[in-house]
Amino acid sequence: NMTAYDASGKAVGAGDSQIEILAKGETSIADFSFSSEDIDHVEYTMGCGTRVLYDPVIGDLEATAAKADGKAIVTVKNNGNVAAEFVKVYVLFFDANGEVVYSDNVYVTDDDYQIKPGAELSEEVRCRVDYDHTECYISARADKSE
Repeated sequence: NMTAYDASGKAVGAGDSQIEILAKGETSIADFSFSSEDIDHVEYTMGCGTRVLYDPVIGDLEATAAKADGKAIVTVKNNGNVAAEFVKVYVLFFDANGEVVYSDNVYVTDDDYQIKPGAELSEEVRCRVDYDHTECYISARADKSE
């Protein structure tokens, strides 16, 4: 849960997000947005549930972003043994000073909303500003093994 505040401490926006499953050592990103442009800072709380509905799969996925004119070409390869579902890649675009100048995300899946074991799929992510380099973060899940 996130709350955005202006410089005077007045709440100007609120939102929430979730990451369905992460295994130990995996990293992902939670996205949220606010309609206000007068944001000074954001405060948030995070929780962790114990009811596991899916198996972790982020550690089996490899995401890269190749720089192209006005965009990045995002490629995800499934190095695991199970299909990864609803694979979403968050791309952070950085300037030469290491500051984030833009961000966007894209689902990278086949017609079954998956990336099958051994498969490699690509999508493009537009960037509205000039950038130096990117970082990619993945959100994905796998059907719970029986």
